[in-house]
Amino acid sequence: MNEILSYPHYSNSQPRFYYAKNKKPGSAVVVFVHFYGGHQRILKRHIQMVNDFGFDAFAFNMPSRKDLNIKLFEINRFGLKHLYSKMITYFLDQIPGQKIIFSFSNPSASAIEAITDRLNRNDIQAFICDSGPSGKFMKSAWNLAIQQQQNPWLMVFFSFFWSLFFHRDLKKQLKKWPEGFPVLSIRPLDDVVIPPDHIEEVFKGTSHLRIQVYLPKAGHLNALKLNPIEYTAQIENFLSTI
Repeated sequence: MNEILSYPHYSNSQPRFYYAKNKKPGSAVVVFVHFYGGHQRILKRHIQMVNDFGFDAFAFNMPSRKDLNIKLFEINRFGLKHLYSKMITYFLDQIPGQKIIFSFSNPSASAIEAITDRLNRNDIQAFICDSGPSGKFMKSAWNLAIQQQQNPWLMVFFSFFWSLFFHRDLKKQLKKWPEGFPVLSIRPLDDVVIPPDHIEEVFKGTSHLRIQVYLPKAGHLNALKLNPIEYTAQIENFLSTI
């Protein structure tokens, strides 16, 4: 595949492919979008999993609060959510062929926006979202910033720099997706940051999509670690239906 250019004004994006040893002929590339404050190296279990299924993978890094500079933002779509969406689009544009997006936590909202923006290209086969996004964004931001990290400044940051729309635009975007578009929504039952009802709120009124729901006995983002056999089976079954 072609060499992927790093994201402008953010040299730490470090985009790279992770190739399957026994690639399934004609399979799409699984593009990973990590959670806020994460890094592609934290997704090594997930990347190895899809490689084992015969899918090439692609991942990159997104900035958190301490890595930001004004050059990364746009006026018409101001906010970290939209920056992430722009980054996803930037890399998708460089990856030839069909893609599957596999995202985590609230940056899944950025993935939804990126998919919506390129529907006319017809190059996204499916969407997998683990532990997000939240249809009650401010509550989930409070859960992460105050309850989990005990960092009031992070709550202030999410309040003013995530998005002017928070997640109120998600339903409008999802309604534009084509009939039968496949989605795997992973909603850990013990998630105290983004509980299952937060995610359910996002997908209400989207009966035109083919949504498969997986409710693992796990917390935020740790379902593969706690339930590797069950989680792997769910992903493999979903990918086999595409």
